[in-house]
Amino acid sequence: MKIMIVVGIPLVLLDTASAQTKTVVDARMGVQGDKATYHLVEAFQVRGRWIVPDIGYIDFADSDYREWFIGAGYRTLVTDRVIIANEVYFVESAGPDSRGARYLQLWTGVFYDFTSKLGGEAVFFPYIPLNDSGRKQWVIERAKLEYTIISWMKSGAGYGAYRFDDKKWEHKPFVTVTVTPFSGKFGSLELWYQKLPEGKSQAQLRYKLVHINKKGGK
Repeated sequence: MKIMIVVGIPLVLLDTASAQTKTVVDARMGVQGDKATYHLVEAFQVRGRWIVPDIGYIDFADSDYREWFIGAGYRTLVTDRVIIANEVYFVESAGPDSRGARYLQLWTGVFYDFTSKLGGEAVFFPYIPLNDSGRKQWVIERAKLEYTIISWMKSGAGYGAYRFDDKKWEHKPFVTVTVTPFSGKFGSLELWYQKLPEGKSQAQLRYKLVHINKKGGK
């Protein structure tokens, strides 16, 4: 069975302020022609350097495979230019195609700013099977570079990849545009156009809403 994994965490870990709590809701959808390829909903909190709780759901549209995941993490490196965050997820699969597979997902995000306008991020993780139904998987969810064109718009390009068990890597380059109108009051919307193996392609819509409680956190 072949499973395409696209789980990840959005950009909000870049803020180094510690005397606040950020609550983040992330919703994503992939589209191929007139059909959806996946749906994802995730919510998490950033409390200073801690990321907890983090819960979410993903399905693959016309597939009978889906996942629930829960995790927590820590920003292990925080500098003016680079932040590294690590999380551990427990993943519970569901649906007839899942065969009850369970995984640990070891997530790493590297977020970087080269200048005030040029920056990017890289997110990657393996899937470690916890039972006989699971299969080894490796995911480069995104490695991208973006340039801020105007205050509310940035554009860039990136690379994703996926490997299932001992099969060959699948390469998935993409271009991206993100708009954040009204200073992010109503969230931000990111659009990907991504090339897939076998000459296919898909669009991804990624919506992110962030609420900051400046009195929260430690």
